[in-house]
Amino acid sequence: MTSPVEVRESALHSFPASKHDRCESRRIHHDSQGARRAGFCGKVTGIDLSPYLVRVAGRLSAEEGLAERVEFRAGDTRGLNLPSGSFDAVIAHTLVSHVDDPLAVVSEAARLVRTGGMVGIFDGDYASLTFDHADSAQAKEYDDIIISSIVTSPRTMRQMPRLLRAAGLTLVASFPSLVAKIGRADFLAAGHRLAPEADSRGRHHD
Repeated sequence: MTSPVEVRESALHSFPASKHDRCESRRIHHDSQGARRAGFCGKVTGIDLSPYLVRVAGRLSAEEGLAERVEFRAGDTRGLNLPSGSFDAVIAHTLVSHVDDPLAVVSEAARLVRTGGMVGIFDGDYASLTFDHADSAQAKEYDDIIISSIVTSPRTMRQMPRLLRAAGLTLVASFPSLVAKIGRADFLAAGHRLAPEADSRGRHHD
């Protein structure tokens, strides 16, 4: 519903620097942007379901010199072992479209944020994803195959106003955007860089 920069900048500028900010995200290379901001002295906690990605995130944040400001934990965003009201801001970055129960994730975000805090959600309306093909029926079949292969809940963002109300949250702003690509759809290929490398025996290494 908002871009990551707009959410993080508004969240980090809106709350006292002594507070703790939480950035929840499936795209770990975005999590440290707020912590890198000059004058920021809070704490960013990143959550991912994959212990492997948590290790990679920790290594990358250390390489960026952000280890003291950023920590990463493995956890299920539908239910985290963290106290209620622990954070000034909760950010779900390309998360809710990848879970089978988006309301559980939004409700957990509402529980974790303090009263008066901010929940920022950045995701896509993947149900509108479409590619051209000379045969319109074949194009629709290809669209459905691609959408089902990359997300679990492609219609989540159009459902978000209802989900926010059900979680006890109030929608205060939204920043829609449209992505159009002419040529190769290589914007979907960036994630392969985080995949573990396998040796000749098929074993994976960080």
